Amino acid sequence: WFAAIYRRHRGGSVTYVCGGSLISPCWVVSATHCFINHQKKEDYIVYLGRSRLNSMTPGEMKFEVEQLILHEGYRADTLAHHNDIALLKILSNNGQCAQPSRSIQTICLPPWNADPNFGTSCEITGFG
Repeated sequence: WFAAIYRRHRGGSVTYVCGGSLISPCWVVSATHCFINHQKKEDYIVYLGRSRLNSMTPGEMKFEVEQLILHEGYRADTLAHHNDIALLKILSNNGQCAQPSRSIQTICLPPWNADPNFGTSCEITGFG
C-alpha cells in the first residue's frame, strides 16, 4: 500500500520527501504540499514495498514519475490545507506499472457510491 517518495538532488544524493498510497497499478496519491516548491517530475523516485526509510527492502520496486498532478485549488497559506492532494503516475524503467506481490498492493477503498459512517476505523502507514 505504502509508496515512499524520494527526491534526487543535483549532487546525486536522494532524500525522502513524503509518503503516498498506491491506488491503482500506475497511480499513487499523495499530498500537494510535498511537491509545491519543486514540481519537476523527473526529480522524484517512488519505491513500493519498501519498509525501511534509508535502505533497500527485498522485493521492493523502483518507479519513475511519468506525470505529477497537483490540485490547482491548493492553498499553502491556509491552516486547513484544503485540496492538499496530488497524483503521481508511475512507471518502472521497463515501462511497467506496479505488479502486485506480497509486499505491494493497492489500498482498500470503499465502493465509489459508499458513504462510510463517521468514526469508521481505518489503517494508515508511513515512516513517521
